[in-house]
Amino acid sequence: MAMKKVIIAGNPAKEAVHRAVEQIEPWLAERVEVRVDLELEGPVEEAAADFALVLGGDGTVLRAARQCAPHGVPLLGVNVGKFGFLTETNADECKDALTDVLAGRFTRPSPPDVPEPHDIRIYYNRGDGLGRWAKQVVRKDGGIYFGHLADMDADGDLDIVGPRTYWRGPIEIWLNRTRTSK
Repeated sequence: MAMKKVIIAGNPAKEAVHRAVEQIEPWLAERVEVRVDLELEGPVEEAAADFALVLGGDGTVLRAARQCAPHGVPLLGVNVGKFGFLTETNADECKDALTDVLAGRFTRPSPPDVPEPHDIRIYYNRGDGLGRWAKQVVRKDGGIYFGHLADMDADGDLDIVGPRTYWRGPIEIWLNRTRTSK
């Protein structure tokens, strides 16, 4: 799927973010419709953007993920912060990653030592005092690489955050929709 609309988000308090916007936005605007909305104050639903380009560190990526996840808008994190564990690239190299994302190429061939993707699953204790566990299959068409757990929608349970691909691709959020009854 070719991307057509992109939101650029980031931490407006960081000078490095503004420098990255100046570097990336003109190049990106030659290829797709771009909206710079550093604080994500405008709409983020799928009709407004095919993905969000998030400039910052892990905190900025997590903040953007919390805002984009309910609308199914994937992220591509660009590290301009101190820690970039959740980012996919840095500002100097992001045009290569963006070229792949815009063309719909989210994956690289997996090295031989990487196992085949599997279902993404969440297991949860039913809370009935009997030690029974239930499984929620979040996605059946592939796994996740370099996944992290975080409470993205502030509902008290852990959600899954990470790219579905081995090397490059937008950060995706799988919200935990399990509910326990007592």
